Amino acid sequence: MDVANPRSRAFLVFLAVTILLIQLTGCASVNRRQNVRYGFLNTELVKDAFLDVWGQPDKTRIMSGDEIMRADVGRGGGSFYKGKSSYEIWEYSKYGTSLVFSGKSLVNWSTTKSKEELQQLCRNDAMCGKPKW
Repeated sequence: MDVANPRSRAFLVFLAVTILLIQLTGCASVNRRQNVRYGFLNTELVKDAFLDVWGQPDKTRIMSGDEIMRADVGRGGGSFYKGKSSYEIWEYSKYGTSLVFSGKSLVNWSTTKSKEELQQLCRNDAMCGKPKW
């Protein structure tokens, strides 16, 4: 590959950026799983992190919310939503925790355990954080 050729150079830059993005995505997934394993519940967590660490929930149900209005503003634009929203509720009795998801994202939770208790429960469970397949 001729690095002096602009097309070759552009391809190498594209390849390097793609590899970097894949690595960053992988790191984010690992960090999310670690947060669940250590009992750090936050709204940056996604369903897959809980499935990977705690496994399938004991109970699930769908709850429809009242009519809501939401505006999201981000870099370079924004969005507006008006209508009913549905939420998925996952219950983990062992962890004394109920999780509320909107789509893939955790939006709320309720737990009877402290961060330290959640971490200890995971430590005591030989399958906590192990692949479930």
